[in-house]
Amino acid sequence: MAAILLFATIYFARLRSRLWDRMLVLLFVGVGVGFIANPGLTTVIANHLGVGRGVDLLFYFSLVGFGFVLLLLFSRIRELQRQVTSLARELALHAADPER
Repeated sequence: MAAILLFATIYFARLRSRLWDRMLVLLFVGVGVGFIANPGLTTVIANHLGVGRGVDLLFYFSLVGFGFVLLLLFSRIRELQRQVTSLARELALHAADPER
């Protein structure tokens, strides 16, 4: 539980600042703390969803979450590449015609 709270503190102190991101992190921290405080809850939820064990359910959710994070990172990289290309074009045009 201490690790989850530490990661949340670092996230809020140093990383993103958008409200939606903060609410999402608070949700994950709350769910994580709840599952740590009551480990049998994951098994109950898993049984309701047709999964045998709670740890299997958490593993499936983590795979989906990891895929989502990969898509977010890929889209961010594509956006940064687009920005670098645009800046390089502007720099090349400026170097070719300094009075522009």
